[in-house]
Amino acid sequence: MNPKFDELQMLNRQKIAFQTLIFTLALIFVDGFVKTFYIWATPMVEALVLLSIPTVFFTTRAIMKNAYFVMGTKIKKEIWGFGAICAFGIIILAQSIFSGTLNIIENGMLSDEVSFPILILTYIFIVLAMVVKAVQERKEGKNVDE
Repeated sequence: MNPKFDELQMLNRQKIAFQTLIFTLALIFVDGFVKTFYIWATPMVEALVLLSIPTVFFTTRAIMKNAYFVMGTKIKKEIWGFGAICAFGIIILAQSIFSGTLNIIENGMLSDEVSFPILILTYIFIVLAMVVKAVQERKEGKNVDE
């Protein structure tokens, strides 16, 4: 047993991991069914989407159930770290959008250039989940890294 996590955190994380596994299998099944009729993305983008959606699902659920952070972790520090990555990614993404170099769809399917926006969206969702959790804890009167 990891002394940095209590047993409830471990149990919650295991339940969330199982739910994420079932969710991922359902996504793969739906993707396989859709792919028999229409190829919607290149293989790399397809894999990235099929990994990003369950990642956001798992991370968000784990954060909301207090099963994500090690005990004693300063959530503000985590928010600033992930937020910096998001800000840097948004700047790069905005530059590519305004310069006209971002092609989202090529030949009727998602192009490889959409990989970076998908990763940035994944990080943004994780930061939003952490911010929501920090606001909830502050409203409940818990110490949120004063």
